[in-house]
Amino acid sequence: MATETTQVQPEHEQKRRRSIRQYYNTFSASPLILLTLGGAALVAALFAFGLEINTSEILVYKGNGASIWYVLQQPYLLFFGTEPMVEKLSWLYGWGVEIVDLIFAFALNHVTHALTKVNSKCQVLWAC
Repeated sequence: MATETTQVQPEHEQKRRRSIRQYYNTFSASPLILLTLGGAALVAALFAFGLEINTSEILVYKGNGASIWYVLQQPYLLFFGTEPMVEKLSWLYGWGVEIVDLIFAFALNHVTHALTKVNSKCQVLWAC
């Protein structure tokens, strides 16, 4: 007769597993809802990204705005060089402004979090 060995888990580990199970059995943790919200956030971010690039291009090109889909096709069109030079320059300006903006936002986020860890008084100034 084979004996079964059961491992006894510490009490804090059992509580942690119980709380995780309770969380994932809730409606807010449904994978369908989380995927839907994630997809909606991605679509909104792409729309905002295209709109910002389009606005920068309008400032340079002084023309009418293009659709968001056209903005997302621009890297492909730029690679093959089928558009006039003025339009390419407006694309480079629009995408360049957006890339620099994203780099500064990323750096500012990390700097503010690092400052709050170094000096607690900075927390009040930066409101983190």
